[in-house]
Amino acid sequence: MAKKFIFIAASLLLVILNTEALAQRTYNTQRVKIGFYNTQNLFDTINQPMVRDGAYTPQGQKQWNSAKYNEKLGRLAHVIDQIDCDIVGLCEVENYGVVKDLTRITSNKNFSVEHYESTDFRGIDQALIYDTTKFRIMASELVPTATHKPKRGILRVQMQSKINGSKIVFYVAHLPSKLGGEKAAKSRDTIINQFSSLHKVEMQRIQGDRAKRGEKKGETVIILGDMNNDPIEVQGMVNLATPLEKMGVGTYLYRRVWSMLDQALVCEGSNVSELSTKRPDNIKINGKAVRASDHFPIYFYLDL
Repeated sequence: MAKKFIFIAASLLLVILNTEALAQRTYNTQRVKIGFYNTQNLFDTINQPMVRDGAYTPQGQKQWNSAKYNEKLGRLAHVIDQIDCDIVGLCEVENYGVVKDLTRITSNKNFSVEHYESTDFRGIDQALIYDTTKFRIMASELVPTATHKPKRGILRVQMQSKINGSKIVFYVAHLPSKLGGEKAAKSRDTIINQFSSLHKVEMQRIQGDRAKRGEKKGETVIILGDMNNDPIEVQGMVNLATPLEKMGVGTYLYRRVWSMLDQALVCEGSNVSELSTKRPDNIKINGKAVRASDHFPIYFYLDL
């Protein structure tokens, strides 16, 4: 009888320990939804010195006034609400102010903005918006591109989860357009090679930090951007856009041909879902269906 009691007690203890271990693993895992969106010329109405934004002013070619600006913001916010991400990389934004205006009207009122003013002659930058209830910024900077004219740079943001302490490093980029011909193609190749160098440096830093602090898990490195190119290859990373491109899926339509320009790359071995694109619902203005941007957004899930 005593042996039977001991066996039952041991079995119950084992079940409790396994349940607690499972609960701990569940608690320590955080699923994050990450997106990227080219907002297509999100300009305010103010003529910025030293920037070719004159078309986007009330007196300019597009007669860009407050009504048109607010309409554009509303359409973009509608798309961001539809993809419903915790973190979204953005490109083709003029400045911090336009991104702040955008986040004010999204459903997620916890969004904060990370942005640096670039020297791009068109005045368009990259930005990252993130949910402040889930993440904190550890460091950020605008990394100059390795081309002879750095211009837009690459936005680097290092953040930490407030839920389980995991860390992510984001690079948000917008590579030169194909309309720039051979010169732009060389610049794109240079920046793609730079991505490999940046990733290598990050991996060396992460390994050093793990050894120094005795951490069991390193950081996840993610590159988001409009690459203006077929899915790019970066050593040590997986391009989540490649399978979609092979299926003929794209985020940008030009002359009736879809291109997978908007891409997301993650470290090899990362626990991620497949990449998805979102065809946003058109919004009707004066009975006419309009889109927020000429690009579709992308998104995926990451388990930290």
